[in-house]
This record gives sequence, C-alpha cells and structure tokens, in this order.
Amino acid sequence: MNSNKYHRVFTSNEGIEVLDELISIFHTQLAFDKDSATQTAFNLGQQDVINFILARIKEAEQPK
Repeated sequence: MNSNKYHRVFTSNEGIEVLDELISIFHTQLAFDKDSATQTAFNLGQQDVINFILARIKEAEQPK
C-alpha cells in the first residue's frame, strides 16, 4: 500500500478541507446506537474509514 498517495491527496489544501468535512460528518461522539446494531456497525465503519486515512497520512510522515 502506498501511504504517500494518501498523504499527497489529504494534505493538500482541498484534501484537508475534504478530510475535515468527512471527520465532521462521520466521526460521531457516540457510535453505539442502543436501538440498532445496524446503525452502530454503520457508524463504526465510517469511523474506520477516517482512522484508515489518518493512519496512512501518519505512516507516510514517518522516516524510513
């Protein structure tokens, strides 16, 4: 996997805006919905995507 691609895309001005928007939409305070296992899984999946992108950016910033 090429983390440098994620780093290039999401650290540009537009990429930062998109990532901020994704975080504000998908990164909910309470992912668990006591009334719906499906909604809980959906919320956690969205957070996983954000965490994956952030991890790839961090990985690309590490010295090799």
